[in-house]
Amino acid sequence: MNYIIREEEILRAFYHAPERGILTKAFENGRWGAEETVVQGARDNYTLTVHGGKTRLYVLCQDERGDVVLATMSREGAWEQRSVLKNQAEKAHRILMHPMITQNGMSLLYNIPAQEDGGQFLVLQSLDEKGQWSRASRIDKFYPMGEFLYEVQHVSDEHVLAFYQTRTTELRFGYREATPWETGPYRPAHLCESGFTDVSCLTAENGVHFLCVVSGMFASQLLYIRKEDVFSAPVVLCEGQRIEDCALSIVRGSVRAAFLINGQPYSCVSEDGGNTFSRPARYRAKFCLGVKKAQFLSLPRQSESALFLRQVYVDADRPWDVQMIPDLYEDFYPLPKPQKPEEAEEPPERAPESAAPPVYLYEGETLGSELEIARMRLRKKENQISRLGGMLRENGGKNKS
Repeated sequence: MNYIIREEEILRAFYHAPERGILTKAFENGRWGAEETVVQGARDNYTLTVHGGKTRLYVLCQDERGDVVLATMSREGAWEQRSVLKNQAEKAHRILMHPMITQNGMSLLYNIPAQEDGGQFLVLQSLDEKGQWSRASRIDKFYPMGEFLYEVQHVSDEHVLAFYQTRTTELRFGYREATPWETGPYRPAHLCESGFTDVSCLTAENGVHFLCVVSGMFASQLLYIRKEDVFSAPVVLCEGQRIEDCALSIVRGSVRAAFLINGQPYSCVSEDGGNTFSRPARYRAKFCLGVKKAQFLSLPRQSESALFLRQVYVDADRPWDVQMIPDLYEDFYPLPKPQKPEEAEEPPERAPESAAPPVYLYEGETLGSELEIARMRLRKKENQISRLGGMLRENGGKNKS
């Protein structure tokens, strides 16, 4: 599981490395900093929650024994960690714990395995101001979708939407609202018999958007559904042999449905809030060979008129390298902090031997912030030229025909 976190002046990437644990990098002043270990030896099932208080980030994970570890980062950037729950089972089950932070304590949404049929129970439990845990309450039974267990998206610190798949006579994918004090009914967005192979959910300002990949015997379908007052009818955006890794975003008011067909990136765009979409178009700008989806969280309030995200693509080999979105939204990376007058003075001709070594942006590169910004702008121009060339080639082929 990967995360990209936006703070006011810093972008952070969190990712897991086998036998190393949870790692992080920070993009600040125009460059990526050195890698830092958050929890040594942690398993890859962890969650990250942002908060506007003194404690900025909450990481809940499991160590090698299956014990639950809480790591927190303060506003000043200091990390602390402690074990909060011992594993009493013989086996370490894969658990995702999502906190809801209140003024008087904390509530946790988490999963526990059912004894039969591969299902899981979604559970809510609260910690009061006296440090006492309430009795765990089972909310619903759900069924994992491959590696996808369930997903939680925050509307506020004390209000979340939990997305998961249930099963009756058919498979259903939808969501349930929850606060530390109560939970709402399960709201299915779509029902199918063949099964979902991938989903993307976007809880935005004016509704909830869904992408669902439904696979049949001979082909896959990419479906779009919107929930405002009621659920819209499913719209088929694309059909193909191998549709996967779908991701939703809103860029300057346009709803963008991105996805891969046979490993190649495509997108459909809606300029009217999801009522109608363009035909699938190949994404012609630079895109990595191996892609993963990462959860996107933001401390600054997001806006549909600018940028609204819950997921982004990252390079599987460089999980801090965000794909596609920086080319579509030029303000994605935070700008360097303004220099103080004394910091802007000319450096000495030779740095003293005691000076700290340069921060590496990428392996083998020692670039300053101004040069990196220039490179980002150059890449954006190159991507624009590449897309224009692709359009011209497509139009030329149509004219010849």
